[in-house]
Amino acid sequence: MAQVLLVFLVYILGPVLILVWAVKRYRSGVKPDFIEVVAVVLAVALISLLIFSYSSSITDKDREEMQQIVGTLVERYPFPVKERFQDRAAVFGEADGRNLVIKVYGVIGTIEQEKVVAIVQKLRRQWDSKPIVVKFFQEEIWEQGPDGSRVPARHKEHLIHKYHAE
Repeated sequence: MAQVLLVFLVYILGPVLILVWAVKRYRSGVKPDFIEVVAVVLAVALISLLIFSYSSSITDKDREEMQQIVGTLVERYPFPVKERFQDRAAVFGEADGRNLVIKVYGVIGTIEQEKVVAIVQKLRRQWDSKPIVVKFFQEEIWEQGPDGSRVPARHKEHLIHKYHAE
């Protein structure tokens, strides 16, 4: 609760009060000093930063679209590699702030990648979604913990190519 109050004070109430104060002072005929101009610019920057950060939020609609796009993509293209430890294609989708990201494993050839991207572009037009970024990786890399648990090591995977479907 205290964190929310602090964010409200710093990003909203503080800049608004500074802007109101600067406008009233300017209307009364007082020219602003350098420090006052810096305070107003900082207030405008903080409000702009807040607007920018909330303009890229991920919604449930984005997640649903991503699942439907990936499901349709898997139906339309025969992916050669199965997901490790699962019986499905090694294709993953995640909603990002401004893009939808699809990670494809095992499609190495440029011609095959372009076929996948062509399908993704058709799906993007069909769903009228956010821009889609398709990332092609060589293979999934997993690490096994001392207790026998397995976790994906995404930081060790090798990116082959990245396409933007806008």
